[in-house]
Amino acid sequence: MTTDWLKAYGDQFLSLSVEASDPVTRIAEKFGGIDVLVVGQGWPPVNQEISEITDEFWNAVVRSNLTRSFQLMQKALPYLKKSTTPRIIFLVSAEARSGGLYDGLAYTAAKGGVISMIYSAARRLAQYGITVNAVAMGGIYNKPYPVVGEDIEESLPDYTEMLDKIPLGRLGKPEDVCAAVCYLASEEASFVTGEILNVNGGLVMG
Repeated sequence: MTTDWLKAYGDQFLSLSVEASDPVTRIAEKFGGIDVLVVGQGWPPVNQEISEITDEFWNAVVRSNLTRSFQLMQKALPYLKKSTTPRIIFLVSAEARSGGLYDGLAYTAAKGGVISMIYSAARRLAQYGITVNAVAMGGIYNKPYPVVGEDIEESLPDYTEMLDKIPLGRLGKPEDVCAAVCYLASEEASFVTGEILNVNGGLVMG
């Protein structure tokens, strides 16, 4: 099934390594432009005591989450300005709006920086018809690869405490996030900009 699917839709994808240089330009060249940029930078939500955060760790987290997000947006702007339906959508964390219920200060601060950047970019890019929004995720069940030597179930994070705090009483699915992204990328969302759409079952509101 996987092989057949790749044969049928392989021309719609471009596989790039993590170390790939200038991925935005390569994507634009392959597909003839860019209409929607979805930025999902995120590493790592490590929870540490403030006294344990080193300059090296702080800089790495901010660079990965905030600086890299800005660079990808900046690189895509020339292509988005040529589009008739330009959209920029960031994937951020509910942690940035909650003060870090579960994740570390560095990660929370970096994601909060992305949200502030979204508000500013939405104002500045509106003149080009470019909308800038975000999906703030929280409580999303995303089964990771098992740790070598461990059973899959043993390697899953413990969601029990989080689940007790989600008003809707369940964990979210990747499909919930995808639906929100598709809405923000749609024509129906052409009058929505500077919006942070919560997708977390009520874990964080407002």
